[in-house]
Parts: sequence; structure tokens; C-alpha cells
Amino acid sequence: MRVNKTMPLLKTTRARNLRKQFTDAENILWYYLRNRRFHNLKFRRQYSIERYYIDFFCSELNFGIELDGGQHYTLDGKKYDRKRTEYLLNKGVKIVRYTNHEVIQNIKSVLEDLTKKIEEIHSSPYPLLKEERDCCRSKEERGDYRSKEEKDVVATFIKEVE
Repeated sequence: MRVNKTMPLLKTTRARNLRKQFTDAENILWYYLRNRRFHNLKFRRQYSIERYYIDFFCSELNFGIELDGGQHYTLDGKKYDRKRTEYLLNKGVKIVRYTNHEVIQNIKSVLEDLTKKIEEIHSSPYPLLKEERDCCRSKEERGDYRSKEEKDVVATFIKEVE
């Protein structure tokens, strides 16, 4: 049996290239997700699960966020997305999709919707998950840990987007 030692290297290189090529929508959403800014959850960009890459992925919740540009609305794009989503769901990954337009034009409602999705995951058939997570965190970790300056930047950004 031959082992292809270049595959992990190719996969890593592709992931790095994808991370360097931000769309405007990815850049905006990443601002809110990075560094545990969103519900103190760790999100990763262009995370690979076997042969597929997810725009944003939270391993704590097994939750992925996909941002869809124009290529996703073609017949082939829809077919590919359906196959890919089905595959990821079978792996236990919950996926939510937003269009680039939604993120750019109305980031506030996207973040509100994401909050609802996360709350649904926390109220899943595993009721102890949220309690276990909260009892292990300090008050600062459970709340918004951003500094006043960071909060002001976010508030200004939201006003500009609205």
C-alpha cells in the first residue's frame, strides 16, 4: 500500500491560501467571530473536515457558518452545496448559510440569527452542556470581555452598516 505523504501538505497549503483570500463579507463576519468575541466561542476560518472546507467553524458546538457568493446560485453550485451540506450533516456538523449580501448589508441581523442558532444548540437534547460550560467559566468569560474601546469600535461599525 502506497502512502501519499503530500496530501496533508496540499490540504494545509490550500487552507492557508483560502484564509488569505478574504471576501468582504468574510472580513466583516470574521471581525465579530475572531478571538472569542462572539459568545466566547472559538471559531476557525476555512476549517477542513475531510474533503470540504467550512468558512467558519466552531468545534465546541460542531457548528459551521457558510457565506454564499454568486457561484452558489448556479445549478451546479446548488447541487454541490446540497451534497456537501448533506455530507457534513451526516458527520454531525450543523451548518447555517448566509449570503454575502446579507452579511454586508445587515450584519446585525446575521449576528442576531447566529445567536438564536447557538441558543438552539445549547438547548439541544444535552441540557447539561450549557450548565457545565457556564460553571467552568468565570463571570468575565461568560459575559462580554471586550474593553470599552473595542465596544465603541463595534458600536460605530454597526451604526455605519445600518
